[in-house]
Amino acid sequence: MPIHIVESKGFVDFLKVVNPRYKPMSQITVRKRVLLNSEALKQRIIGLLSTCGVVNITLDIWSDRQLRAFLGVTAHFIDDSNGSFKLCSVNLETQRFNGRHSGENFATAFETVLHEYSIKNKINYVINDNAAKMKRAFTTNFPREDNDSQPLVKTEHCFE
Repeated sequence: MPIHIVESKGFVDFLKVVNPRYKPMSQITVRKRVLLNSEALKQRIIGLLSTCGVVNITLDIWSDRQLRAFLGVTAHFIDDSNGSFKLCSVNLETQRFNGRHSGENFATAFETVLHEYSIKNKINYVINDNAAKMKRAFTTNFPREDNDSQPLVKTEHCFE
């Protein structure tokens, strides 16, 4: 939904039915609050990921009905901070993907996310679809280490 809906009469009337004490907010106020909350949440996720030894990633690129491309990156890890082992999955990024859909551009966007969350050295597996460009992104940009038979990032192509 577009953010300007918060100022529409129908939306305001609906929320007043749900909560008679509701005080309408402008779209500018809502946008500021969303940005503040999302940055605070991102910092919490970075803190949580900093305690993990290994992070696995699922990665996908898709287009909406208007043919706008999006990149989605999800981290999967074990949180053992409370003494119990809890499997966690967090969406690190869902962003518009502009530009050419090349393996190099996919890899650049992915590396940016890894850098933002300080997890590049913690990645174990990356699960993605079977697209040739996606395969190229990882074979070209995450090559095998010199004396290791395993790739730097092991990719599994499972979505058909």
